[in-house]
Amino acid sequence: MALHVERIGRGADLVLLHGWGLHGGVWRSLVPRLEARFRLHLVDLPGHGHSRDVAFGDLDALADAVAEVMPESALVCGWSLGGLVAMRLATRQPRLASRLALVSATPCFAQRPDWPHAMARETLEQFAAGLHAEPARTIRTFVNLNALGGPHARESVRALAAMLAERGTPSEASLQAGLALLHDTDLRDEVGSIDRPCVRRPWRPRRAHACGRRPLARGGAALRALPRDPGGRAPALREPPGGRGPGTRGAAWMSRRSP
Repeated sequence: MALHVERIGRGADLVLLHGWGLHGGVWRSLVPRLEARFRLHLVDLPGHGHSRDVAFGDLDALADAVAEVMPESALVCGWSLGGLVAMRLATRQPRLASRLALVSATPCFAQRPDWPHAMARETLEQFAAGLHAEPARTIRTFVNLNALGGPHARESVRALAAMLAERGTPSEASLQAGLALLHDTDLRDEVGSIDRPCVRRPWRPRRAHACGRRPLARGGAALRALPRDPGGRAPALREPPGGRGPGTRGAAWMSRRSP
């Protein structure tokens, strides 16, 4: 079964990959600003949204499922879990991704002794335990966390909750599998082989600038980081007037440097 993809606009192909527990509709606020320059591919990842019945699988399976529904030489933008998929896609099928943009993403989401600028492993483990015991409450907590750090947190919470309701909550099995990927995956050695231009918009506003200058991989070159944005961890939910939000800035960067 193929993934659900919403295709909008005209121009260079831009594939948008959402984060854990979400679906392609999370990018909708960016569509009016991008559809005149890009052919947008809003993907519902396996187990999420209208792709709920597609088995989640491992990271290779996620990348392969996306590869089946995207054109070659596309610009690829991944948010959080979608960023991991984008990185694996770039190393597994490099002909498909001409450039990468990573939003609130890192090759290693969980802290390691040599990788402190990441999420505490206990936080991901608490989410996994909460999903099993109180799934609805855990999802609400996730919604609230995604809006932290932004000046319009309340509006972002409402928008994210409404967006989730449009296509239903993913199955617990898919959510647990996604958390396990975030907890266990470490692509720092692998992404050193990525030879595509890459830009990253970090999360956690107070630490974003420092994290943005971190190497993408052990011994690798530093990423180009977008200026930090006060939109919390869900920048795609709110694109301010004038096209100055992180989504538009990232797309503009890729557009200027697209082949």
